[in-house]
Amino acid sequence: MKKFIFLPLFFFFGCVVFAQENEEFITTTVTGILPDRDYTIEQVAGSSSVTFQNDLTLKDYETNSAYWIKSEVTSTSGRYSEYYLEMIPFLDNTYYYYDQKQDKWIILKGGLASKEAEAKGRRGLVKMGFYPNQTTDLYIKTNLEKFSGQSFHTTANLRAVNAENFDRQAQQSYVYWLVTAVAIGLFFIFNGYVYLMFRDKAYLYYLATLISGLLYATSISGFFHRFFPFRLFQVKICDENNMVCYFDFDAFMINISIALVIGYFIAFTQEFLQTSSILPKWNRFLKYTKYVFVSYMILSAVITYSGLAYLKSIGFIIVENIVIAVVICFLIASGVMAYRKKFKPAKYFLAANSVQLAIMVLLAVYLMIYKEYGHTATFLPHIALLAQALTFAISLVARVNILKEELRIKQEEGIHLQHHNEQMILHNELIELEKQKLQEESDFKNRQLASTTMHLFNKNELLNKLQNHIRKLTQSETPDVVIAEMKGTLNNNHYVDADWEKFKLHFEQVHPDFFKTLEENHPALTAYEIRLCAYLHIQLSGKEIATLLNIDPASVRKAKMRLKKKMSANLV
Repeated sequence: MKKFIFLPLFFFFGCVVFAQENEEFITTTVTGILPDRDYTIEQVAGSSSVTFQNDLTLKDYETNSAYWIKSEVTSTSGRYSEYYLEMIPFLDNTYYYYDQKQDKWIILKGGLASKEAEAKGRRGLVKMGFYPNQTTDLYIKTNLEKFSGQSFHTTANLRAVNAENFDRQAQQSYVYWLVTAVAIGLFFIFNGYVYLMFRDKAYLYYLATLISGLLYATSISGFFHRFFPFRLFQVKICDENNMVCYFDFDAFMINISIALVIGYFIAFTQEFLQTSSILPKWNRFLKYTKYVFVSYMILSAVITYSGLAYLKSIGFIIVENIVIAVVICFLIASGVMAYRKKFKPAKYFLAANSVQLAIMVLLAVYLMIYKEYGHTATFLPHIALLAQALTFAISLVARVNILKEELRIKQEEGIHLQHHNEQMILHNELIELEKQKLQEESDFKNRQLASTTMHLFNKNELLNKLQNHIRKLTQSETPDVVIAEMKGTLNNNHYVDADWEKFKLHFEQVHPDFFKTLEENHPALTAYEIRLCAYLHIQLSGKEIATLLNIDPASVRKAKMRLKKKMSANLV
């Protein structure tokens, strides 16, 4: 039986098959089969009452839980050679051959149920040596209890592979795995350090993909049987050409690792391309795709390995690989859509996929040309895994550089904005200082104006007192002519222009354009009325205005009424 476990070109191009080399120096022939009835080897090999059937079909497993299979192995080599033998089906097989030198029957155990075969990591094979031009009669008892309840038939078949070539290939496979493990370890250490620095989830999912990929390489190389020699396996005769399908611990781990690789790579793609913000609807689709695929792969593997149902026949595997290919197309489409959205790291994501795909195609062409199939092709998953680790590590570095450059630009913009804000703050402070200075100047000029107003008020008050004295003098014997001259002089000095001009100067410093605007709007006002407007504008009381104008308060009220009528509007 051939066991195909395929993962598309994008990840691990290759299928695992149990190989049979083209052996030129040995032939194996199954000559007959015999349902077991608790026969001994002596009865089977020496009794004339026991007859082998020429029909090599194994069937009726309810009544025939075991068969004896008679075979001939002929060596045409010119030297002593050792070979690994595999009896199909290789469930629980016991090999018997008679050693002439030791004059006894030699018994070997093989098959997946054999403790000895699994402990030595030979996956159910037995090793035998053959001398030149020797034909050896080989009797094999195969236990078929695992086939109980199955209706399909299978055919007995014996295959042989050169032990030297097989061991060399097994050693090469171990070297491939070891190199891959070391390389992945180095990638993991370096990128793990980068993750601890940046805490970028894309690196975290990349690291998880690396570990899952190493699990895949380990299981597809058949090494889990070496590390964990479990003998639990499930078997089914598939309806495709009566092929015997097996599902052992390595096959179980292959399915689990594929689920993890695809699941983590979908998460890596989502984080790398930032689909949650760039492609939100597509991101939800990828999330549900991931959950469904991973759940199916793990559940189907658990159900099959536990024996509840066999869900890993050839038909199921073909469907699974088609689904994997479709999922990979979804991921590539994610990169294309992100690239069309002008997301710069998307081009590195697509480039990494393209390089890896090209490597896998070239390797496939190489194998097709040189016909190097089978066990020698086990280096394909390792090369694919290393190509994946390398290309996506490079793409992550490129992505980090782009993000760092964008961060640098944003930092520069932030610094520029901060500098602009500082300038604005400084400008506002200067404006505040200017306002404060203007306010101080205004307060100073107001104080000057108040001082001037008080000076005028005191002066006019003095003049009023002098007028009162003069009024008293009029009651004396002083001539009327002298008194009249004194009054005229006092009245003339009361309205001196110097004091008014000084007041007006200070007033205009505090209230610029007041007189200009007043004269433009009311050109008919007299100088006396303009002076009254100025006193009213600085909110002097009627008594204070009366003192400054040397009139009584009642006259101030009358003057204000006349002024309102004349201006026909509110005071400025």
